[in-house]
Amino acid sequence: MKNLFFLFLSIILISSCSKDKTDPIPDRNKFLASYSVIENCPSGNSNYDISITTSAENESTILISNFLGFGAIAKATVSGTNLTIPNQIVNIQGNSVTINSGSGSLNGTLLTMAYGYSFNNQTENCSMNCTKK
Repeated sequence: MKNLFFLFLSIILISSCSKDKTDPIPDRNKFLASYSVIENCPSGNSNYDISITTSAENESTILISNFLGFGAIAKATVSGTNLTIPNQIVNIQGNSVTINSGSGSLNGTLLTMAYGYSFNNQTENCSMNCTKK
């Protein structure tokens, strides 16, 4: 009887074991790279580079370095191949510039973004096409 009990217990324990699942790769990892940017704004067009890196905040947050082409670091959140830029104030050469939210999407090596920003009571809506280097 004891043998039957241990056999039954062993079967239950073995069948309840499963392989550990590996952690999925965060969506933001698709965005991590340096990009060549073509920015289109009503005040004029610009070419510059940006770099997207991880944020320690959480697995869906990224940091966009050189946002607007003047060294600012903007924060964005990622879901799938889309990103959202929340309202935030960034420092550009000692001046506070308000980013008035934005959005973007990654398609292969092309990242497109649309956003607005305000500085000295002037508001401008821009777009950028960013190509992974």
